[in-house]
Amino acid sequence: MLPELSAVVLLAASPIQATDPGATSAQPGKTAQLRISLRPGPDVLFNRRGSSQIQLEQPFGRALTRGLPRGEPWPEDPTHYDRSVPEVVFDVPVPSGARPGRYPLTLRSELYLCDASRHACFRVKGETETVLEVGSTGPPHPVVLQLSIPDASS
Repeated sequence: MLPELSAVVLLAASPIQATDPGATSAQPGKTAQLRISLRPGPDVLFNRRGSSQIQLEQPFGRALTRGLPRGEPWPEDPTHYDRSVPEVVFDVPVPSGARPGRYPLTLRSELYLCDASRHACFRVKGETETVLEVGSTGPPHPVVLQLSIPDASS
């Protein structure tokens, strides 16, 4: 078992990198779906005891927040850690009076991750931008966030 959450360290380097900024679209008066795919690096685990969340700042209303869904349990401690999690999905309502165009969406992540090889857990934060295209349609293109745990000295 890895250490308790009280042993969490906040890292200065950004361990959350958008390898694909994704995009979503909708017509005015419809709902856009934004999908976020979290891709952990080698030995990176999701700590179930932490309150990991992703917040979406959107142009047409209040910020939306989602926790992480339960994922594939880590065999060595399936009660407390996941190896992977399903996509996080946000439904973004577009008002009927919205003008066609590209609108920025900001994702802010605070995740509780563990490094299985170092037996250490960390609270990591990251921010990335994506786009909502109003006036066009098409399947959502997921935002892909690559997760790593850099050395605590970085």
